Amino acid sequence: MEIPKYAKPSWKIVHLYLLYCDLESLETIDFERSASPEFPSFLFFWGRLRSVELVANLEDIISERGACGVGFIANLDNKASHGIVKDALTALGCMEHRGGCGADNDSGDGSGVMTSIPWDLFNEWASEQGIGAFDQLHTGVGMVFLPKNEDLMKQAQAGQLIGRRFEVTFLLLAPGDGESALRKATLWHVNLFAVLYAYAAILDIFKKEGLEVLGWRSVPVDMSVVGYYARETMPNIQQVFVQIAKEENIDDIERELYICRKLIERAASSETWGNEVYFCSLSNQTIVYKGMLRSEVLGRFYFDLQNELYNSPFAIYHRRYSTNTSPRWPLAQPMRFLGHNGEINTIQGNLNWMQSRETSLKSPVWRGRENEIRPFGNPKASDSANLDSAAELLIRSGRTPEEALMLLVPEAYKNHPTLMIKYPEILDFYDYYKGQMEAWDGPALLLFSDGKTVGACLDRNGLRPARYWRTVDNVVYVASEVFENTEVKKRVALLNPYGKWVKENLRSLKATNFLSATLMDNEIILKRQQAYGYSSEDVQMVIEAMAAQGKEPTFCMGDDIPLAVLSRRPHMLYDYFKQRFAQVTNPAIDPLREGLVMSLEVNLGKRGNILEVGPENASQEATRPAIPILLAVGAVHQHLIQNGLRMQASIVADTAQCFSTHQFACLIGYGASAICPYLALETCRQWRLSTKTVNLMRNGKMPTVTVEQAQKNFCKAVKSGLLKILSKMGISLLSSWLGRLYRFGLRLSQKILLKDLKILGSFNLGQEVLRDLLELKSDRSPIPVGRVEPASSIVERFCTGGMSLGAISRETHEAIAIAMNRLGGKSNSGEGGEVASGRFGVTPTFLANADQLEIKIAQGAKPGEGGQLPGKKVSAYIARLRNSKPGVPLISPPPHHDIYSIEDLAQLIYDLHQISGHDGGTGASPVSSIKHAGGPWELGLTETHQTLIANGLRERVILRVDGGFKSGFDVIMAALMGADEYGFGSVAMIATGCVMARICHTNNCPVGVASQVRGMLAQLGYEKLDDVIGHTELLKRRDISLVKTQHLDLSYILSIVKAIDNETVVNKSVNIFNVDRAVCGRIAGVIAKRYGDTGFAGQLNITFLGSAGQSFACFLTPGMNIRLVGEANDYVGKGMAGGELVVTPVEKTGFTPEDATIVGNTCLYGATGGQVFVRGKAGERFAVRNSLAEAVVEGTGDHCCEYMTGGCVVILGKVGRNVAAGMTGGLAYILDEDDTLIPKEKTGSSKGAEILKEWDKYLSLFWQLVPPSEEDTPEACADYEQTTSGQVTFQSA
Repeated sequence: MEIPKYAKPSWKIVHLYLLYCDLESLETIDFERSASPEFPSFLFFWGRLRSVELVANLEDIISERGACGVGFIANLDNKASHGIVKDALTALGCMEHRGGCGADNDSGDGSGVMTSIPWDLFNEWASEQGIGAFDQLHTGVGMVFLPKNEDLMKQAQAGQLIGRRFEVTFLLLAPGDGESALRKATLWHVNLFAVLYAYAAILDIFKKEGLEVLGWRSVPVDMSVVGYYARETMPNIQQVFVQIAKEENIDDIERELYICRKLIERAASSETWGNEVYFCSLSNQTIVYKGMLRSEVLGRFYFDLQNELYNSPFAIYHRRYSTNTSPRWPLAQPMRFLGHNGEINTIQGNLNWMQSRETSLKSPVWRGRENEIRPFGNPKASDSANLDSAAELLIRSGRTPEEALMLLVPEAYKNHPTLMIKYPEILDFYDYYKGQMEAWDGPALLLFSDGKTVGACLDRNGLRPARYWRTVDNVVYVASEVFENTEVKKRVALLNPYGKWVKENLRSLKATNFLSATLMDNEIILKRQQAYGYSSEDVQMVIEAMAAQGKEPTFCMGDDIPLAVLSRRPHMLYDYFKQRFAQVTNPAIDPLREGLVMSLEVNLGKRGNILEVGPENASQEATRPAIPILLAVGAVHQHLIQNGLRMQASIVADTAQCFSTHQFACLIGYGASAICPYLALETCRQWRLSTKTVNLMRNGKMPTVTVEQAQKNFCKAVKSGLLKILSKMGISLLSSWLGRLYRFGLRLSQKILLKDLKILGSFNLGQEVLRDLLELKSDRSPIPVGRVEPASSIVERFCTGGMSLGAISRETHEAIAIAMNRLGGKSNSGEGGEVASGRFGVTPTFLANADQLEIKIAQGAKPGEGGQLPGKKVSAYIARLRNSKPGVPLISPPPHHDIYSIEDLAQLIYDLHQISGHDGGTGASPVSSIKHAGGPWELGLTETHQTLIANGLRERVILRVDGGFKSGFDVIMAALMGADEYGFGSVAMIATGCVMARICHTNNCPVGVASQVRGMLAQLGYEKLDDVIGHTELLKRRDISLVKTQHLDLSYILSIVKAIDNETVVNKSVNIFNVDRAVCGRIAGVIAKRYGDTGFAGQLNITFLGSAGQSFACFLTPGMNIRLVGEANDYVGKGMAGGELVVTPVEKTGFTPEDATIVGNTCLYGATGGQVFVRGKAGERFAVRNSLAEAVVEGTGDHCCEYMTGGCVVILGKVGRNVAAGMTGGLAYILDEDDTLIPKEKTGSSKGAEILKEWDKYLSLFWQLVPPSEEDTPEACADYEQTTSGQVTFQSA
């Protein structure tokens, strides 16, 4: 037997014999050690791990997510060809920028294709093997990842190891060889057993199921294209061919293969080698080729994909961008049914509910074998894999693919005019299932196929949109970079009389009247409040404020009270939990302006069998068990799950200990379907009836509300607060939030901070933050302070927090900037959100002249909530700088509308590289500055530092951290945990003389902090801060970001430097392809750097021919006239400040231009000037955050003109829903003509000429959108009617 190459001369060899007494039962292994007294005992443990997952584990779930690029190509005539496969591989190669790579720049996060089974290719192989052609109807093909060991593989495949005694070589390590050597040797031997057991388990189950294994095929691959990290974990890739003789129906054959795979997975799950066995596919219809590869090399890695005999009528392709986990071969996509671009934000709740319904899922098609195909979810798999598993279960149970996707990922059907008027049966379908299956919610583009049907499905908010092309030879191309087929949904909805069932069986609980008097006297109420943990602050600042105003109270930014787990005072259980919030891959939702996709409805009662359809499922009888507060709710919820009873009841919490929105969200997240906060309502009544309140209202010091209205206000505030909490996580439906255990607790008894440090046991009281639990230690002797690097060097690592102009005064903003410049540190302009959102003064000149660009991913102090600069703070000076209007509020909504995935963030960084000409950066500063959202920066920093080290990336980035920094101790702590730079917010403010209402901060300026740092370094015996960064061994338990980007490929730069230098006119024509991204950005950056936003006197006339990639014509400046003949991807005209942009299709397209989408989503994003003319339709969020640009387009998707603050948009055609949400300035004109999309003459359209010719006729068909700030402008109509709602109004033009 071959000895591993890494074996050392000091290692000794011992021969052991492995006896398989009964390999089929896989129960008995006997070891015999050779009687050689010279060798010490070698202990080798072979454990059969068996564990039961009670509920979905949060840490498993949140660590397995990703975002991606995905698409499919299909021949509508079902004609198979190798051309389809070649085109799919070409398209996949164009999506390399949508995926991620390891530190070796060669190990992809994952790529793959799903096709129909290439029988011609396999039959040729079978003929060579002497097997004969496969019976296609009765043959299943499995694509399997197995443990690697070439010596035993062939014997295992042939079943020759059963009952056989054979020799295995073991290595003995000499003392001193170290743990690494032991681990390698152990893994080598474990792998031998893994191979044997894996093959044996597979063969055994196929045999028991009556399937004949026809043969095993080693999939031919080219190892030279695999990156280092991918090669280290690369499995043994095999194909197994099995014959299913007992079934004749394709669906039954697919079900039998599904059962076999589930049985193999169950057998493997309890074994130590189980995670090394993975079926990419096992089907009679489809096959998946995938791996931890870059998209460009997938076709080179698998020789099969290059073979002309590999024919298929369709191909789904996928490129993965793994965001929160190390990539693995099985996590590459497509999965067995889906290719998923996006993230399921509700995944933990979905898994809990899938486990809950396991005992109730039954269908005749399974012939009583339902128990054998459980479980239906895997907490250790990715969100995509679990969604795929749920869809696969429904399809194998008899649902069509389109029905399964409608059921799992329902659209936002409430308040949908098209569905309400034309397709009421679709509404009935969704109403029927909303109580049966919780939505799998989150940004998602889903491509799917069962081998007979190929389709695409979007998430409810369209956050992962797609585009499609249909060619003259009847081939459809779909890619993520939209169409809503209501006829497909209508066909599904008409399968059953869902409306009749809902009407006859579903009961609505009517709201009851609130009480008009208190039930208890004041003394009893006070005792109850004290008993249930209410403080006077809770009553006065939370409950009473909600009762009076009908909205959540506003607090100051920041929270200096100790963490609940460290606090000297007792805390309610809720305080030990923190809300998670959307960051990059799962964008937040704006609950005010995008509320049409959100809902707080929850169904009560027993849930039926989702695999069976009938009127009884619509009847959910509610019961009323009295369940107390969070601990009891969570315990009952999990107990019911573990015992298979969760679907039989709803939990209703009738409790006194619930009064804040955070507490409501906790209870619902842990399983409560409804809550009656009786003591909070009693407190509302007490407040309203108190003499103090009555007098304040009588004297006009407080708005008058009735007792009933006070309680309604409280409930209204709770609802709006719940929507905000949902939206933070990017979740639309409360029913999807229910039972998802959505937040994390600070469990300080487990490893939390340092790689080698565990904080165990109890804590001394009086500590406030996690770093207070640690102190410094060093094995070095102290050194004189004079030997430590000077303070002037240390302060270069300091920066100020992101406080934007307007949030603080001009004088303070400038004073901080001047001070940090003098110190050599960095002053954060506070425009990180503006850079991310591309507006409020972010012009090409602004970007080109910045030393460092920060992209705000979350809202800092209010993660996932967004912010707002009140109108009274928008002075003429601020309005001029921000290209807005004085006195008009500036809204910073939660979502940054060009960042819906990690790929979008990469694209934004790429765009900024083009205009800045040097390294940009992404801001990553974990903070915990409000009471219940986010976590301590100590956790985020140490996790980030260690993850970067583990992936070989630490040297490529700079880590910056901020949040409550007050002293040199904080800086040293952050350095030891891995930070390179340190941010100060409140301290910098105090240093400028600010008198804050919260006076708990000490007045320490950054210079004083640097002196403290020097002293601590001297005590530790180190001369430089660099010497201690990341050295956690210098920390012990006390007894009591900027992340620099990797270099990205730069797009093709046009050779027009001479014209820019001399400010002359140049005319050029250039071919363009969809891999060419951010084209024009570099040119605009050069012009802006040299001439500013308006100073360039030359003229660059550039025509592009073809299909443009993302961010085409971004950051245009005056003097740039760009014409595109073809089509473009997302972000066209992003951040443009001037110039002209024309997009028109090629001649003789074969389709009507005004009916086609020619530019993608989020066009004109944050534009501050220029003109855009588009012949054709745009995607969603056209002109979002547009400040001053003017545009003409022939139709748009949803959310057109969202958050627009200036400029003018003319839409000569239909628009989607939610037009002008958050629009505070500018004008929009929309042509309202039934089912006609009208072009404009600038693009050479005849229809545009017709409009101009018969202007009087068409003028009355336009609608003008007028935000309140524009009501007095000349452009607004004379007959404009004054409104006080603050909303955009529609009026006839």
